[in-house]
Amino acid sequence: MEALPIEILHQVISCLPQNNLAGYASVSKDWNAIIEGQTFASIRLTPSDLLRFRQILDFSATSPHLQRRRAQVKSVLFKAVLAEYNVAARSKYETQEDQAKNNKAYYQAIKSLFETLALWPESEGCEILLEIAAQSPSDLQAETDRKKMMQRIFTLHTLDNRKDLCNGRFAHSLLNIDEEKESLCLVPVVGGIDIWSAGRYRKVTPSAQSKIISRLPRLQSIQIDPDDNERKSEMLRNNLRKEFALSLAEWPKSLKSLCLEYTGNPPENQNISPPIRSVAGKDPLSLALNALSQQLECIWLLSISIGPEIFWPPTQKTQPYWPRLSYLHLRYTAATPSGQWLFEKDPRWRERSPIEFGYDTSSSWEDEDVGDMALQDYRPDFFRSKPLDIINDIYIAAGNAARQMPQIKTMDLEASIPEIDGVEDVLGCCPSHEFTYDRPSGTATWISSSEFHVTGKMREVWDAAAKSHRHAQVTIENFKNYDHLEGWDD
Repeated sequence: MEALPIEILHQVISCLPQNNLAGYASVSKDWNAIIEGQTFASIRLTPSDLLRFRQILDFSATSPHLQRRRAQVKSVLFKAVLAEYNVAARSKYETQEDQAKNNKAYYQAIKSLFETLALWPESEGCEILLEIAAQSPSDLQAETDRKKMMQRIFTLHTLDNRKDLCNGRFAHSLLNIDEEKESLCLVPVVGGIDIWSAGRYRKVTPSAQSKIISRLPRLQSIQIDPDDNERKSEMLRNNLRKEFALSLAEWPKSLKSLCLEYTGNPPENQNISPPIRSVAGKDPLSLALNALSQQLECIWLLSISIGPEIFWPPTQKTQPYWPRLSYLHLRYTAATPSGQWLFEKDPRWRERSPIEFGYDTSSSWEDEDVGDMALQDYRPDFFRSKPLDIINDIYIAAGNAARQMPQIKTMDLEASIPEIDGVEDVLGCCPSHEFTYDRPSGTATWISSSEFHVTGKMREVWDAAAKSHRHAQVTIENFKNYDHLEGWDD
């Protein structure tokens, strides 16, 4: 069998039951090498697996076989296991005691993981992707029996929905690490991290995620999705955001790539003014991201509330400089942290009556019981799609920044505009507002479903940016939508 070419062996092994490959590793040395390469490439762990993980990789051993085995590990998915809860508890929101118990379990799980990974010999030069999630075995998405899972989902959508809140039980709970970050071991072997903090897994405070990140001294890439969407308590929401902003300064200087989804939606009832979370031009998170981005090569910021200072702080004495940044994508919300809407109603849009929304018109909405819903989201009314003049400040700041980005290839800015029922019939397309600067061609392109015009100041700063990138001048394009490339400035 050893005489077979490696390519043929790979094909043979691919036909074997993948959940029991380890049993075939003893066939020959070639089989062992191929199967271990597949088995150890991606490893899933829980806290109870860590001892066995240490034994299998034996970090103190220097034999070529074990060094090769460790080198085959490319990613580790670690799931912190939180306390179970009984059926009766499914109908109750988590208490402070529940949250404290979960915080302790989460911290202990991360601490044990880091103590294990810190044993990895740094001299071997290995680099792994670490993925972290947290879940209780009693959570809906942890249910292994699909029939039971569907029964729970069905209960949620019936009159008996209070018998099982499903994910609603911990909707307002956030896992936190109360201990100092120094209590976690430094882990040089981690080159990339992905912290799952949404969807089927538990949410983790942004500052706790930063504590984890700060203990990875050779980290090069980050993908995280902390939550900026606390709706009931503005004080809690603002404190979480400020703590996160302060913590960014502790991230490793080795970082090159960041993908941050920090969903912070403005009011769903767009008749209400957005909350004022900072002074205009001084948003702590925008300023912190400005400082952090100057060490990066690639950056994706998604569903985030920002101000123009993310590009160009108005009071900073020294000009920012991005020597290595080649790609920037920003998807920003429709309101600034200083409480200003960036969009207004398109004049082509018509008013809709409460009856069209399906609302009860027999009483005033102020008198109705909104239940667990935040007042700013009650009776959602999405109508803002036409850019206000204030949005130009973002493009001017971005143009000034582009001038300080010698390696930039592409800059994408996209507004996060909610879908509006029936708007396609009026606008001829989905509401959108996007911008792209293409450095190779020196072209700045706007595509907007609602009327938008490029001002003289915007042309001036982007012309300067294009000239800094060795173009005679900037090429401006301003289109109505993707399907009909007619210009608003034609």
